[in-house]
Amino acid sequence: MKLDIQYSKLIQGEFFPTHLNLMLVFQVNCPGCFLHAFPQMNKLYQKYHEQVSFFGLSTAFEDFEWNTAEHTQLLVEKGELIGETKKVFAKSGIPGFSLPFPILFDSMISKNDLLNETSLQNATQQLVAINKTPDTEIEPTKLAIKEYFSHFDQVGHTFIRNWLRGTPSFILFDQELTILGRWFGEMPQNKVEETITTHLAIKAGK
Repeated sequence: MKLDIQYSKLIQGEFFPTHLNLMLVFQVNCPGCFLHAFPQMNKLYQKYHEQVSFFGLSTAFEDFEWNTAEHTQLLVEKGELIGETKKVFAKSGIPGFSLPFPILFDSMISKNDLLNETSLQNATQQLVAINKTPDTEIEPTKLAIKEYFSHFDQVGHTFIRNWLRGTPSFILFDQELTILGRWFGEMPQNKVEETITTHLAIKAGK
């Protein structure tokens, strides 16, 4: 399956996928992203940045007044936290965080665009492919997707088109945007490193 990515703004750096890439999808009003995902991402960056390209994608599927490109810009340029992230981070005792990789902001999709026939058809085809759905379940799947989309006034393109479960989410992909692995929330550091090492070896032809 290919990574379907669209972004509305480059906050920092450039988006140039290489032979192996790891993307952290986060929301600025997501305390867990800052307490757990960013520290793990930074450890991976320090260890693998000469072999793997790293990216952060700020998105939104809730708290739209907080999860914006403007707040992402303030985060990157001034280290400014907002909302629940600011409250929780202040109590955590963690001294700070760094963002040494490119940061993008997701393109937003309106409810009307989510619910049009083309969008529903594309979403159905993707979910059918992922779940290997039998033909008899295609129409019920489409109806379920329509119901699911109806709960969003807007949502991040990359978030919804790749059926991410929430934030933080990690996506490992190659230069052709083929998704090699993805996971939601925390995966043990040794498991993540094992996954990266395995794909580096495959890319090197070992």
